[in-house]
Amino acid sequence: MWIGLYDDRTRWKWSLGDQDYKVGQNYGTWYGPDPDFWDNKENCTGFSSTGIWFDVSCYSLYGAVCYDDEEPHYIVVQNTMTWYEALQYCRSHYTDLASVPNAAENDKILALNPADAWIGLHRYPWSHWSDGSSATFLNWGPGEPNSHGGPVAPRCVKMSVTSGSFFDEECGLLYNFACQRNLNQRSTFKIKISSEADMTDPEVGRQILEQLHAKLAELGVTGTNISWVLKDGQVFHKDQPRKT
Repeated sequence: MWIGLYDDRTRWKWSLGDQDYKVGQNYGTWYGPDPDFWDNKENCTGFSSTGIWFDVSCYSLYGAVCYDDEEPHYIVVQNTMTWYEALQYCRSHYTDLASVPNAAENDKILALNPADAWIGLHRYPWSHWSDGSSATFLNWGPGEPNSHGGPVAPRCVKMSVTSGSFFDEECGLLYNFACQRNLNQRSTFKIKISSEADMTDPEVGRQILEQLHAKLAELGVTGTNISWVLKDGQVFHKDQPRKT
């Protein structure tokens, strides 16, 4: 059955400032079909000697294009390293890996005659659920995710109802699905009231509840349902339906 985990393949990030980047909306000089996420491993971006970008495994070895905001200018580093090593190197010696927001900046880097080198564009695959929350648990089945190449399109996740394992799949296929709804938050707390009034009097209880509701409303807490419970579990006093 379908679950809410998906991979938005148009969603990338620049390492400098953690800025969002959308394939097809923001500037890019991608090579041919790239980004194609071959073997689900190409999540970082290289800058070719011709100024063309290509997606590639972050563990490949290339030089780096760093950016220094004190000048500002770009620096080509010839030493080959992984994308993560290049990120650490640029941040240690300069400001960050290069961001390339437009053709003018792309030409500035190209004028430095770099060999294939890392720039700061990268992505976090399978990082969000459909409700927008971060994915911290990924129960992939053996060999998953296993899509090979393809267009820039979201990939979705089905779950085996027998093993609980996750499998990536084309989003347009037909499966059963699981929904969820937000559960109402319920809190229990104790308060101590000093009063000469008879606390078992229903009218006294009603007045106190109204005061509690008013105080919570001042704090921006609405939609509450308050009840008092005795130690033996008997409901002592609870909200009555109110006209609105």
